[in-house]
Amino acid sequence: MTLYELGEEYTQQSALIRTQILELRPQLKTLQGDAYIQLKNRILKLYLIASECRETGEYLKNYYKDA
Repeated sequence: MTLYELGEEYTQQSALIRTQILELRPQLKTLQGDAYIQLKNRILKLYLIASECRETGEYLKNYYKDA
């Protein structure tokens, strides 16, 4: 596997996580109290993970261009 291919896997994983976020967000409207806070925190963590996956993927895909 090349670094570019590994980068592609990271960016694909980022897209999957963002899809999961889109599926979870409507549930926030139905929750209150601790359940709302827990889901909100979960979604925020997923945003962070998706962002890190995307950044890592882009870094790997462009590794040899920057070197």
